[in-house]
Amino acid sequence: MSTQAVRDPTHGRWLLPSQPLEESLDRDPETIVTRRRVLVDAKAPFPRDKAVASEDVMLVASELAKPATDSWIYYKTWEYKAGKLSGLSVPKNVDILLVHGYREYTGQCAYMARYLLEAGFRVVLLDLPGHGRSTGLHGHIEHPSLLTSSIKVVLQDHHDHTTNAKTPSRKMFVCGSCIGGTAALGFTLDYPGYLEGDGIGGTKVEGVYAFCPLIDSFYGPSKLQIPFVKLAGRYASEKPMYSLTKGLHYWDDSYEELWSRDSLMYNGKMRAGTAASLVKAYKQLQKRIKEVKAPLCVVHGQKDSLTDWSASTRWAQNVSSQDKSSKLYSNTHHVMIVTFENNMGSEERYMNDVIMVDWIRWLDDRC
Repeated sequence: MSTQAVRDPTHGRWLLPSQPLEESLDRDPETIVTRRRVLVDAKAPFPRDKAVASEDVMLVASELAKPATDSWIYYKTWEYKAGKLSGLSVPKNVDILLVHGYREYTGQCAYMARYLLEAGFRVVLLDLPGHGRSTGLHGHIEHPSLLTSSIKVVLQDHHDHTTNAKTPSRKMFVCGSCIGGTAALGFTLDYPGYLEGDGIGGTKVEGVYAFCPLIDSFYGPSKLQIPFVKLAGRYASEKPMYSLTKGLHYWDDSYEELWSRDSLMYNGKMRAGTAASLVKAYKQLQKRIKEVKAPLCVVHGQKDSLTDWSASTRWAQNVSSQDKSSKLYSNTHHVMIVTFENNMGSEERYMNDVIMVDWIRWLDDRC
C-alpha cells in the first residue's frame, strides 16, 4: 500500500527518526525496549480514559493503515538488563512514569531516563496528545482532561501488559516537567484511587515529582485576558496564536536553535485550544489545593521566567499532603536539565548531576 494513501493522524510524526540518545538506548542490546500505543475513541466524551485496544508497535508505515481508531497515546518503556546494571546499581522493581513538557516528546526525556535506568528503575515514557507520536495536530491539546486521562490509560495498559501471576505489579511514581508536572499533579486529583492502590489491577502511585510545573505563569494571560483565551480556545482551538519568546526555556539561544532542529518538537506558536486547556488545568490545581494528598516534591529553577517558581513553592507548602516538599535551584532556568549532551559545558553537567541525584534520592527514600 502506498504510504501517501494512508491517513496519518499524527500528521507525519509517526515515521520521523528518533534523536540520537533515544536511538542509542533503543539499540542497546542490554536494554529491554517496549513500544506500545493505547487506542481510544476520539468521538467519546472527555476525559476519554477508556482504551479501545492496545498493541506493540514498531513505528512503521503499515501501522498507520486501518487501526481500530484514529486516536491513540504512544508510550515506551526502557529497562536495563541485570548485566547492564552490574557495578551501577541493583534492579529496584520500581517503575517511573515520565511525562514530558510542552512542545516535547518521549525522546527529549532520554537523558533523564538514562540516569534513572542506571539507578535500577524501569522507565515508562508517554507522548501527550498532539505531541511526539501520539495523535493530534502538532502542539494541540484539545481539552485539559486529556493531560491526566493520558496518564491513566498508559498506567492501565502498562499494568495489563507487564503484570501476571508470576510478575506482580511494581511500585509506581509519576514524574513530569512543565505541563507534564501539571499533568502528574492533576492526575492525583482526577484519579485519587491510584494513591490508595485502587487503580486498575491494584496499581498504586507512590508519589509525584514535578519539575517546574505550570501552577502559575509569569508569561501567561492576565485576569483580563483569560476570558478571551477561553473564547479563542472554544471557537478557534487549532489556531496558532501565542508566541513564546526566545530565552524563556534556555538561557542560551544556541540551545533553542538545537531544539528547533528536532522535527518531533513543536516549534510553532501555542494553539488557542492548548492555551485554554493549560489555563484550566493549572487553575484547577489552585482551586483544589486542599484536595491534594499525594506524597510530592516540586522543584524549580529560580531563573525560570516562564512558570512562576514562587507560586509553585507556596502551592506545595499548602497542599494537604503529609509528605510534601519543594526545592529551588538558584542557577537553573525553566528547562532545568540540559539534554544536549554533546553541546553542554561543565557547569550544565554539574547542575544536571545535582538535580538528578536529588531526584533519585527522593525516590529511593520512598521505594
